[in-house]
Amino acid sequence: MRPGLGCDVASAGELAIALAAGFDRAHILLHGNAKSDEDIGAAIEAGVGLIVLDGPDDVERIERLSRDRRGVLLRVNPAVPGETHAAMDTGSAEATGMTAAFSGQARMRRPARAPTVVLCRPDPVTR
Repeated sequence: MRPGLGCDVASAGELAIALAAGFDRAHILLHGNAKSDEDIGAAIEAGVGLIVLDGPDDVERIERLSRDRRGVLLRVNPAVPGETHAAMDTGSAEATGMTAAFSGQARMRRPARAPTVVLCRPDPVTR
C-alpha cells in the first residue's frame, strides 16, 4: 500500500475489505447516509480516521457507541440539484435531507457540543 493513501468506506463490510487490503486505519473515512449502528460501531472499534456526519442521528449514535472522542467531518447538502437520475442525485434538498438536518445555527452547533465528537477539517496532507 502506498504511504498516505486513504480510503472512503460506506459500511462495515467495506471497512473490513479496506483493512484486509492494508489501508492504514487512520486514513480510512466512514461516509454514507445509510450507515447502520453496526457500520458506525465497526468504524469506532477499528479506530478509523474520520466519520462523516450525514445527519444528526449520526451524532447521537456516535455518542451512544463510543466512550472516546472521535474525529468527524460534517456533510452539508448544498441544495443544488444536479442534472442526473433521481437515484444518483445527492445535491438537492430532497436527496438526503441534509439541508434540513443541519440547517440553522442551533443544529450546526449540535455536533460541536457532543462530548464524543471532534469536528475536524479535511486535510489530505495529514490524514
